[in-house]
Amino acid sequence: ETMQMGLQFARAEALRRNRVVRFSLVDTLDAGCNLAAAGPNWIVSLADPSANCGVDPSDTVDPLIVQKRSNQEGSPNALLAASASSVTFNGLGSASSLVGSNPLTIDFSNPGGGACQTAAGPMRCLRVVVSSSGSVRMCDPAVTDATDPRAC
Repeated sequence: ETMQMGLQFARAEALRRNRVVRFSLVDTLDAGCNLAAAGPNWIVSLADPSANCGVDPSDTVDPLIVQKRSNQEGSPNALLAASASSVTFNGLGSASSLVGSNPLTIDFSNPGGGACQTAAGPMRCLRVVVSSSGSVRMCDPAVTDATDPRAC
């Protein structure tokens, strides 16, 4: 849910500021950070945060970080696998650029809790999807009925 809210926040900031805002998954939140599709941390910024994640949020200091979150604030045992390391939202709220693939998908699992239900395991693993229109939704890959609103 934290990741979903971060994506929705980035989109809302793009609309509010009427400019491109970037949501990036990064490996660490220090000065040596790199974009990483496996996260586990995220940053909402106005520029590429690579190698600048240690900067405090600011509207004047590059990379113009709006907000950043550590995986320790949510569920530190969760693992994620994303189809892209970042997405930018334009001033109209559309996902204008995906570094990776379109749509952006982020799959969550917790190996310590067991296998996902899609593999007959006990764990309910979820997915967050960002479409090119900018909509952000959470779904359950284990749901196979296309008429079920939880389905991916």
